[in-house]
Amino acid sequence: MKRSKAFMLFLSVLAVVLSLALYRFYPILEAFYYNESISVSKVKLFMTEEELLNTMDEKAEYKDVQF
Repeated sequence: MKRSKAFMLFLSVLAVVLSLALYRFYPILEAFYYNESISVSKVKLFMTEEELLNTMDEKAEYKDVQF
């Protein structure tokens, strides 16, 4: 009887700890989930400058942004 009460108490504490950890780390877990579904297969990484300018339809300026 005493052993089953201790086991139930352990399970209750474990459930509370797991739910608090899930609450605390849910945004991180959600980011991992969405990052897995991002597909970059359509992105052309090796384009010539001419192809890049044709897809953008204008010249682009790259500015160095400092935070």
